Amino acid sequence: MSKPDRSDKATKPGSTCTSVLRAIHFAREEVVMLPSGTITLLFTDIEGSSEMWDRSPSTMARALARHDALIAGAIVGHGGHIVKNKGDGFFAAFASAPDAVRAVLEAQRSIQAEPWSPEVGNVRVRMALHTGTVEFHDGDYLGAAVNRVARIEGAAHGGQVVISASTRELVQDQLPDDADMVDLGEHRLRGLSRPERIYQLTATDLPSAFPSLRTLDTSETNLPVPPTSFVGRTEELTEIDRLLTNPDCRLLTLLGPGGIGKTRLAIEVAKRLGSAYPNGAHFVPLAPITNPDRIVPAVAEALRLTIDTHTSDLAPKDQLLDFLTNQSALMVMDNFEHVVEGAGLVAEVLGQAPKLRVLVTSRRRLGLQGEWIYEVPSLPYPTNGEDASTYPAVRLFVERARQADPTFEPTSEWAEVRRICHLVQGLPLAIELAAAWTPVLACEEIADEIETSLDFLTTTMQDIPARHRSARAVFDWSWNLLPTRLKDTYRQLSVFRGGFDRRAASDVAGATISDLAELSGRSLVHREDTGRFSLHQMLRQFAAMQLHSDGVAEKEVMTRHAEYFAKLLEENRERLAGPEVFDALPVVMADMDNIRAATEWAMANLPETETVPFLRNLSRLFRVHNSHEGADTFARISEKLASGKTKDELARDAAYLTATVQMSFIGSFTDRYAMSEERMLELRDATMRLDLHEEEVLCIYGLGVSQVFREEWKSARPTLESAVALARVLEDDIMVAAGLLWLGWVNLEDGNPTAAEAQFTESLDTFRNCGDVWGTAYALSKMGLIADANHDYSTALQHHLECFDTFSRLGDVAGQGYTLSRASMSSYALGDYEGAMRYGGESLGRFEQVRHRWGLSAALGRIGYAALGLGDVATARTRFTAGLERAREAGYTNLVLFAVIGLGGVLAAEGSIDEAAELLTFGLGHPATPVIYRDIGQRLLDDALSSLSEAQQVAAEQRAAHLDLDQVVERLIGCQNRRFSS
Repeated sequence: MSKPDRSDKATKPGSTCTSVLRAIHFAREEVVMLPSGTITLLFTDIEGSSEMWDRSPSTMARALARHDALIAGAIVGHGGHIVKNKGDGFFAAFASAPDAVRAVLEAQRSIQAEPWSPEVGNVRVRMALHTGTVEFHDGDYLGAAVNRVARIEGAAHGGQVVISASTRELVQDQLPDDADMVDLGEHRLRGLSRPERIYQLTATDLPSAFPSLRTLDTSETNLPVPPTSFVGRTEELTEIDRLLTNPDCRLLTLLGPGGIGKTRLAIEVAKRLGSAYPNGAHFVPLAPITNPDRIVPAVAEALRLTIDTHTSDLAPKDQLLDFLTNQSALMVMDNFEHVVEGAGLVAEVLGQAPKLRVLVTSRRRLGLQGEWIYEVPSLPYPTNGEDASTYPAVRLFVERARQADPTFEPTSEWAEVRRICHLVQGLPLAIELAAAWTPVLACEEIADEIETSLDFLTTTMQDIPARHRSARAVFDWSWNLLPTRLKDTYRQLSVFRGGFDRRAASDVAGATISDLAELSGRSLVHREDTGRFSLHQMLRQFAAMQLHSDGVAEKEVMTRHAEYFAKLLEENRERLAGPEVFDALPVVMADMDNIRAATEWAMANLPETETVPFLRNLSRLFRVHNSHEGADTFARISEKLASGKTKDELARDAAYLTATVQMSFIGSFTDRYAMSEERMLELRDATMRLDLHEEEVLCIYGLGVSQVFREEWKSARPTLESAVALARVLEDDIMVAAGLLWLGWVNLEDGNPTAAEAQFTESLDTFRNCGDVWGTAYALSKMGLIADANHDYSTALQHHLECFDTFSRLGDVAGQGYTLSRASMSSYALGDYEGAMRYGGESLGRFEQVRHRWGLSAALGRIGYAALGLGDVATARTRFTAGLERAREAGYTNLVLFAVIGLGGVLAAEGSIDEAAELLTFGLGHPATPVIYRDIGQRLLDDALSSLSEAQQVAAEQRAAHLDLDQVVERLIGCQNRRFSS
């Protein structure tokens, strides 16, 4: 598309601005004639303006008017004279070269700082200065100098300022303090017989990295032209640019495993930075050579240097070194890992050629003193449900999928695209190989195939190197370069999940620190900032396949792995239940993936004498950290251990009984994996027969907690008392304290806050004496309930938030949800409705994470009360009703009444005062309404009654006396948009 003709200014928005500027300028020309003789000329032009006009003509017209104002202002402001303003560029003249430099710097800064519309994108202006002799004729300049500055400007890129040698001579001693000039070398320009040495004008606050100049010499570069687009890597490019501009960094190795994208990244770096080197950037492909002796010829070929083997007395290497001596270039040496023995040449080159920089890609360090390392990371990929489309790994998949199938749209497959990127951990080659399957397979099928076999990731494209045509080929390349000793070590390291430390590597895989260092230097092991080590998931999968081929070795190392992490749990068992928990928890959690894998192996392969202690220690971890995961984990273990066994066999299986009781016990806290009372008693009897006393207590305890959630207070009290009594006999103080907590809760719900406070206090003291941080937090949160019941809401809120901090540090999501839920009610009682809404919303989010049925019902009610206080009656009704439905479904009578009272407040807010009084009277009079909810309900009732006559109050009380809870719930759920009494 040709650029619009701007000769008719009246047709362009913003033309008034441009016309005024020109009018001012030419008004000055009546007094000051255009300079003549030897002057400095400026040419400017917007890069890509045609595309901008095509995208949005109206927006581009406004942008162009602003561009004209900025450029013209800079020219005139520094004594310049606008000769022409045609299309999207300026032709200006300056009597002083230093003035011209100051003008272009100001113009570029203004352009850079301007907030351009997203519809056209950033406006990037290329500028050129040249000083020469001109002829003035008929209001215009003519001559060779004009042609030369036009050709120089045409070689530049948007945002770049280039100047000729003649201009440089005049300004080199008069540059602003923050400006400098970079020699871009001598270039042949189209239509000009004499080459021109071109310099780039730079400033500290302006971009400095640009591609090579567009001159007749550009075609001499040998940088490969990739067949596909470059995606992401913004941070990597910035960091590599920073390293290569460091005077001390002359050898930079891009280190990473095969398929990570080292070559593509190096080419992009060279493409962007090549113009900063007078002799450009050169690409040396080393993959085809098999002998280090072939490096010299490979470099010479890349540089287009002909080695004289006939008449020269110098050896080929010396000829190369002699040629490079005065070269100022960036040399990319790609795929160095298999000829690393020839790295000494690089050291010699750098010693001989002080202006040369070398960028290496390799799976292995070169091992040179002057070597700087940049570890190329995988492409970032989403790890949860956030917007996947912004992640580079996902963008790469989508682009390559559309290349294979132009109709590909992941509208309904984002979750599976995320899964694919997660499975390959952002490895670019694997992503591209996976995307190539989209014409024949759905994304879900692709992900399933990747999970099944590494060999799925393959391609038959002929223009891809053989070593990159499959994931296995990529890893085979690295594997074949390893000595036998490291192969054995590496395949043993594949048993680790989620990383490992030095001690684990030594005890499980026999790896020394020297082994880890060498594997790290070969990009096969990555050392984290924490000091731990990890394997890329796909490399680990490949190494695991190597280990699996030797069944005996695999069993031996898996057994060592399971025993090691069983020991780790044993070492930290008491610490997790004591004051050292905040030190112990990070140690154990760092190896959580290993613990999961070790558990699975141990249950299937180790004897009961080892598995039962393993499970008990595992339960201690889940108690303080993540009861939600704990319940699920023990449920899976129980199911696996039960497979293929009879009921009698299971009753004698200590590991099965331990896992099943732990599942029920931990699950009881979130009201999940509930069992019938008959089944719980069967488990209790079985544990008693096998002398599994710890599990016996848990069995009784879990039964009592389940009864609490079912609001069976009369059954729960003796059950929990029995659990506490047995715990006292076993001298298990922690279980004593835990049982007292639930007994206190029973008394509080049953209308006896005095007894509840005594039991909470004893529980708190016991936990503190044991140093149990987690238990102390739960006991203190119950003291917060007592403060709520005593109307001391400030103290209650303080307790709840203190406990929330503890649960946050422990990673106990259910505990966080519980304390936030209570903090919401305390805030509501204090009149802080915004705080109540905030805490309620956060509580709901925590309970959703762990699928806590009781907590979800409660949190919906908390939000309802907060919304009521804020005057958002519609939200209050919606949340109360949702909480009511959940509570009714789960059988939580106390939460049903909690929502009923809230909906009474909604009716009052909607103006149905008599109905509100009836419903609130019923709710407060119901025997199952907890003490801690009565005060809130009483406030609402008092407000409602104050608006009614004595006769109306009596009538409301009489109607309430005849209400039935089930009928009330049905009417409330059914009258979302109608009157309660209708």
